[in-house]
Amino acid sequence: MSRTTVAARCLEAGDAEGALWAAGRGLDADREREVLWRHRFEALAALGAHAELEAAIPQLSQYLFEADLSMEPATEEVIRRLDAIRRCPQVSGGWSR
Repeated sequence: MSRTTVAARCLEAGDAEGALWAAGRGLDADREREVLWRHRFEALAALGAHAELEAAIPQLSQYLFEADLSMEPATEEVIRRLDAIRRCPQVSGGWSR
């Protein structure tokens, strides 16, 4: 089973730590797989790891810049959604923890 699938299943099951682990292992092998970055962002948000999430987003942006790649629309959407949740916790429930 791929790390992408494991991370997705962990997120669906509410296992943010497992998703973070799987996404991290996948990114160790394939930094270009943005779906793994998205799973990482989702897991960090679910864990309430605000500082780590705030650091991870620029890491992806820098990697994409250096590789001369554009960010996928799905990744941009996840970042926007997580930012909106962070900014309006009373409406959306905010990040966990």
